Amino acid sequence: MLVGGVIIADIGVRFPERLAHPVVDKAFHLPVARGIDRPLILGAALASLSLGLWQTILFVLL
Repeated sequence: MLVGGVIIADIGVRFPERLAHPVVDKAFHLPVARGIDRPLILGAALASLSLGLWQTILFVLL
């Protein structure tokens, strides 16, 4: 399952690199910030905690 997701993500990342311009726009709009900052870490931690909480409720307590 994970390998399939990685393959699809790889295709999605590499395919636009080969195009001169997008199909329905004049230019690609890629993010310019590449650093890891505090909001990114807090958002990832919050998402992980909420997913873990739901899995605990659904699969352990019920």
